[in-house]
Parts: sequence; C-alpha cells; structure tokens
Amino acid sequence: MASGLSDRLLWRGAPSRLIFLHFYLLVVLLAGVSLSISWELLNPGLPMMGGYDLNVILGLTAALLAFFTFLAAELKRITRRYMVLEHRVARREGILSKRVQYMPYNKVERVEIRQSILARLFGIGNLYVDTGEDSLTFQAVRNPVKVERIVAKQLKELRVSAEMA
Repeated sequence: MASGLSDRLLWRGAPSRLIFLHFYLLVVLLAGVSLSISWELLNPGLPMMGGYDLNVILGLTAALLAFFTFLAAELKRITRRYMVLEHRVARREGILSKRVQYMPYNKVERVEIRQSILARLFGIGNLYVDTGEDSLTFQAVRNPVKVERIVAKQLKELRVSAEMA
C-alpha cells in the first residue's frame, strides 16, 4: 500500500451547511428574540433588575446565545473534511485534537449512498464506505453520486491491477 505522501488527492469536501440546519434555525429564533426585546426598549415595560433594564440583559443574552450557537455550528462544519485519495478514503476532524480515519480500497466491501427526499432536493447525501468490520461516513456531501463514482473508479482500478499481478 502506498504511503500517505504518495497518495494523490482526487476529491476533497466538507459537510453541507444543511447538516446543521437545526443550529441555524436556533440562531434565527434567538436573533428574533433579541430583536423583539430590543424593539421593546423603545417601549419600556419590564421592571429594572439590579440597576439594569431587564430588556437590555435579555436582549444581549439572546444575541450572545445566537452568536455562540452559530459559531459552534460553523466550527463543527469547517473542522470536518472528507478526502478521496488515490489509494484510500479519509475523514479528518478536529481543531486542537485531530482525528484522522483512513480506509484503504483493498479492504472496502461496499459503498452506499443514502439520501432522504429532502436531501435529494438539495443535492446532498451521505456516503458510506464499509469494510465489513469498520465503516467510514461522509455526511451531507454535495453531489454524493459524483463522489461515489470517483471511489468506484478507484476500486475498479485496484481490482484490475490486482488481477494483472
């Protein structure tokens, strides 16, 4: 098997933002709450709390929660990368502590695409690469059929070269 240095990169991707749609919906909800409370500042109606207007405290809290929820979703998304290399597939994730999972083509038994109706509408899907003992999942990749074709081509080339040897 080839070392990591000689593996040529054939495809690189990351999860679609749609995988974190629930986070983004929460961000919109919290931002709406923050804006609604800020609007109330023009018509003060809530009692004072420790010398500060409760509207200001609640509005800032909702805005900060929205910001940190958005930041967490984006960090989670951009720190996960998928790669199809010449001799294997790989999944890398993490910032401070990194985890890299490799799967050589000579161990792959099955490649499967799973898409819900909604995922098909948005052109995303999950790609599962299975060895029988272990599996590697590319979650919410754009155009999963294209990625599957690249993997299938590499599997076919490996099997043809193994038969010729």
